[in-house]
Amino acid sequence: MFVPGPESLERVELNDPGQPLPPEVETLLATADQCILDHLDRVGSPPSPGFLACDHDVSWRALHAIRDRELSPGPRFCEWGSGFGVVTLLAAGLGYEAHGIEIHPHLVQEAEALADRLGLATRYGVGNFVPPGTRLPPDVQAFTILSEEDTPDGHAALGRSMADFDLIHVYIWPDEEEIVHRVFAQHSRPGALLLTYHGEDWVELWRRLPDQAPSSSLRSP
Repeated sequence: MFVPGPESLERVELNDPGQPLPPEVETLLATADQCILDHLDRVGSPPSPGFLACDHDVSWRALHAIRDRELSPGPRFCEWGSGFGVVTLLAAGLGYEAHGIEIHPHLVQEAEALADRLGLATRYGVGNFVPPGTRLPPDVQAFTILSEEDTPDGHAALGRSMADFDLIHVYIWPDEEEIVHRVFAQHSRPGALLLTYHGEDWVELWRRLPDQAPSSSLRSP
């Protein structure tokens, strides 16, 4: 049985023109930052183990470039590990049909409250973004939280499958790059996009190739 792997992904060049953020985006981010600070004041600890917000300016510019260049095959967006849902909100503001998946229910509640406050339509599912049946190397499963068991499929919690989404965004840790690529390759549909944030100004965009692509198809610009 053919199981797509990282070789089924194609790197897409994504140039950031470095344009300033619109005032409404600055307001959204300021409101979100205050929401996160208020939460930290209330609980006195990080929102969840390993929680770290990405640079939302960078994510917004990447999403904006994808939209303006019409790179995505459709408008349906999902943020893996959505936390407070800030990137999901940025996607909604750009006209995407925005969804988020988060394993911690209390963060989904915070994200939903923030979306209501900002008047932006988003949907969140509690669960894992690694669907059941994903084939992962055993040594990867040993040290990544992405393959946690006893958690539902977050896509199913949204009433969807991964193949329903056109564009997925994830903050990717160095030891999780292979697993994220494998999960996306196995369950996304051809043409779908994966936007990965790696820290600071580093983002990458990948496109899922058809299943019949040869094993040498992993490309970069």
